[in-house]
Amino acid sequence: MASEKREEVKRLVAVVAVAAVMTACAMPKQDLPPLPLGGPRWEAALDPVPGQREKAYLQFANGYVSGSGGCNRISGTYHLDSVGAGAIVFSRLAGTKVLCPPEIQAGENQMLLVMQGTSSFSIKGAFGNELTLSGSAGTMLFVADRPELKQGPAAK
Repeated sequence: MASEKREEVKRLVAVVAVAAVMTACAMPKQDLPPLPLGGPRWEAALDPVPGQREKAYLQFANGYVSGSGGCNRISGTYHLDSVGAGAIVFSRLAGTKVLCPPEIQAGENQMLLVMQGTSSFSIKGAFGNELTLSGSAGTMLFVADRPELKQGPAAK
């Protein structure tokens, strides 16, 4: 009787251990270090508008910013503070002049307005992939993909 009880306890411990390992493997990693500003494609955290050619995004590299407002290309320069306090200033912002539906053009205009008034940025979030641009014209959130969070064979 005692040996049956021990076997039952061993099986229960084994089941709990397997369940714990499976749960830990299935959970996404939390509190990852922030992505760098330069490199990732930062997509605007907005729902796409019908007829939008592509999702609005920005990319940063070596003092230059480029991207799309969803219809037109955007480019310019940016300057970061030298002490890493999160200050950023955009300058020489320009965009192509493709005729866009009014609702898409309104979103692009708002994006450029926010960029022109931006004075600070932060990269936060549990996965370190949320870029917030803030300033006198408002705030805009962008999200970058973290390939290491993708699961399955395609992520290798």
